[in-house]
Amino acid sequence: MNAAISLYYHVDPSHAGELYQKEGISFEDNLIAPIIQESLQAVSACYSSRELLAHYPQVVAQSSKIITRRLAESHIIVDRFNITSLVFTSPAILSQLLTNSDCSQNIGEFAPLDVIFL
Repeated sequence: MNAAISLYYHVDPSHAGELYQKEGISFEDNLIAPIIQESLQAVSACYSSRELLAHYPQVVAQSSKIITRRLAESHIIVDRFNITSLVFTSPAILSQLLTNSDCSQNIGEFAPLDVIFL
């Protein structure tokens, strides 16, 4: 599974110099991206594919909490986080998800979430 996310953040102005000195101008690639990837992996490991969709709000909330906490340690303040799409690549997952009407209903309730099957 792959996920697309949106993250709105700002650097704490009183610590901007410290962040740039420690991480450089590529702090998004060197710091933010790995934290997001590790956090999403940690949260998604607790759910099956079906549960990721059925419990989408909880997945977003748990991921946001971890990402917010970890980025705050580097003086990056998260304004808003969301998972905008999930991409599933296994045909078995597709058939499993399509047979669960609860998942389909929950997806609609928490739009915008694109679910893509490759």
